[in-house]
Amino acid sequence: MKVREAELTDAFSIAKVNIDSWRNTDKGIIADEYLNNLNYEKKEQAMKNIIINSTKDKNMYLLLKIIAHPKYACK
Repeated sequence: MKVREAELTDAFSIAKVNIDSWRNTDKGIIADEYLNNLNYEKKEQAMKNIIINSTKDKNMYLLLKIIAHPKYACK
């Protein structure tokens, strides 16, 4: 696994994971209307704002699981 600071290019992926997680784990707990109205573009912009406004003491980090293709795996 690898940890790195989030970059602006990560914003949409972060938004998608966030919204899809809410929709999958909170269905039946949170109103469907709320979950259905979650918006990828709005969440992406919110993530961009967080990344842009990061400081030395307050950053967003990503935990990445690197999955190697068997063809390229170390032997």
